[in-house]
Amino acid sequence: WIEKLGYPVPKFDFRVNGVTSITADCHKYGYAPKGASCVLYRNEQLRRYMYYAYVEWPGGLYVSPSMAGSRPGANIAMTWASLVSIGQDGYVEITKKMMDTTDAMKAGIKAIDGLDVVGEPVMSGFAFQSTDPSLNI
Repeated sequence: WIEKLGYPVPKFDFRVNGVTSITADCHKYGYAPKGASCVLYRNEQLRRYMYYAYVEWPGGLYVSPSMAGSRPGANIAMTWASLVSIGQDGYVEITKKMMDTTDAMKAGIKAIDGLDVVGEPVMSGFAFQSTDPSLNI
């Protein structure tokens, strides 16, 4: 969503050769319940390696799309509901507020003598440091 707002974001997704999978923790910026995550694969051939199969289970063939095995469907349903109810426009709006806040925080830190933002962060996470050895933060 940050890229859609016009921020210069380096490519880090499937547009980059060599990227074969992307994970997303939907419970963070997706506003889904804790424990909701997903993994996307560049193609179906790569996705087939994520399945776990155990043929010697006493109950018969056991196959799962993850190491965790069975999991509650409630998280999946709530994640879907969050994504659909907020929608693309909602996520863009939330991201704009987040980036406006981030930009204001970075500007505020830079306005304080002895403090500076580390590097040139392009998203909402950033670090700051003291440029004055006598300033202990």
